[in-house]
Amino acid sequence: MLDNFGTFLFGWPLMIVALLLSAVGVFQKRPIAAFLGAIFAIPFTITMLATASIGLFAIVIPICMFAVLGAVVMEISKWAWVLLIPVLGLLLWIAVNLYPII
Repeated sequence: MLDNFGTFLFGWPLMIVALLLSAVGVFQKRPIAAFLGAIFAIPFTITMLATASIGLFAIVIPICMFAVLGAVVMEISKWAWVLLIPVLGLLLWIAVNLYPII
């Protein structure tokens, strides 16, 4: 029971919070929010690295999130939004393919 709770806690809810924090950081031009979003994405990435179907593709998530942080710091908001697209796309792919609705 406790293993499932930890996986749940560090899984989708934390990744959704990370994505929202990064979006808020880009929208309000606040690097600390983008930094927290990138940090919060790391546990989900570690969880996804353990799955055979995703493997190293999960590395894209923190790389793009830290690149978003760099774009916010350099005040290039268009690139920050563009860098959030692969994260969102990969999350949608994971949600559809690994957790299908029956």
